[in-house]
Formats: sequence, structure tokens, C-alpha cells
Amino acid sequence: MDSFEKKIKLLRQLKEKLIVFLDELIELLPNHSQDLVNLRIHFLDSIPMETVMDIMIERMLPNKSMIEQRKDVFFLEQNDIFSGLSDDGVSYFRTIWTSKELDDDDKAAIWDWFIFFLKLTEAYKKLG
Repeated sequence: MDSFEKKIKLLRQLKEKLIVFLDELIELLPNHSQDLVNLRIHFLDSIPMETVMDIMIERMLPNKSMIEQRKDVFFLEQNDIFSGLSDDGVSYFRTIWTSKELDDDDKAAIWDWFIFFLKLTEAYKKLG
């Protein structure tokens, strides 16, 4: 498999996993479901996955250690990973992270997802 095919495979995986991740958040956070559903639809219909990957690389890789160490400041003080991808300006993860609806297990699961996405972005970036 050449570099181009590997990139396509990673982009497909990113899209599939983002949808699963957002579906889990929709179920977990019914009070935020409309915003999350809008974001999910936006991912499916409006945004090329190359753009999403580029934004994730830009916003996640510089914060790699913060993500790996599961520092809450990543969600609270950094630019929202999805800001600029939607016209509504919602700061999804800052809002979600401060929600009383999340317990420690929920936050741990979200960190697991972000570490997974970090690995995808690193793999994609290495391909050039």
C-alpha cells in the first residue's frame, strides 16, 4: 500500500471513528444533543476529511503531552478542537467538559478517544 492509499485509509478511519465518538456523546449528553447532532451532520455532509485532519493536526499535535497526560486545561483553555468547523461558534468541548453530566469514567472515555485521534493524526502527518 502506497502513501496515498494509507492516507485515504486513515481519513476513512477518522470519519468513521468521529461519527462513533459523536454518537456516544449524543447518547451520553442528551442536553447537548442538538449541537452534537449538528456537528455530526456537518462532518458527514459538509467538511472534507482532509480539512478535519489538517485542523486536528494543527490543534492536537502541539498539545500532545497535554493530551497524553490528560490535563483538563486542554479542554478548558485551548481552542476547541472543532472551532471553525461549524458556523454556530459553539465551544463544544469546553461546554461538555464543564457539564455536570460527565463523571470521571465519562471523562476517561473521552480522553481515550482523544488519545486515539492523536495517534491517527500522528500517523497521517508522518505520511507527509
